[in-house]
Formats: sequence, C-alpha cells, structure tokens
Amino acid sequence: MTQDVADQIINPFFTTKFGQGGTGLRLHISYNAVTNVLGGTLSVASMPGDGSAFDVTIPLLAPQPDDDPASDEETT
Repeated sequence: MTQDVADQIINPFFTTKFGQGGTGLRLHISYNAVTNVLGGTLSVASMPGDGSAFDVTIPLLAPQPDDDPASDEETT
C-alpha cells in the first residue's frame, strides 16, 4: 500500500474498496481493541510491491478499568 493509505488505514470508514462492500472498520476496531482495551500499540509499515507488516504489542496484563469516582462517594 502507498504511504498515503498506510497513514489513514486505522481511521474509521477509510476504505480503498468504496462501493465494493468495504466499510473501513476492521482495522479501526482492531486498533481500538489493542490500544484502548488491552493497553498496547498497533502500527503498520508498508512498501508498495513488498507487502505490509503490522506490529502489535500488548502487555502481559491488560490495564484495569478505573473505578467510577462517583460510586465511591457516600450518600447521606
């Protein structure tokens, strides 16, 4: 893929198959799962004609969601 495509590949609804059934959500969903849920990183490197490489790095333990501070308050 070209550098222009690689720069946009994780954007929601970005697709190179517009009008052919592509929604452009697969990599966006993957990116959000890796970064927001698992606390990792996802990056892509690509050279036209040589293919693409996706680097996914995730920690051994996923971050725990923060407790809602409002739920810790006592009610009187």
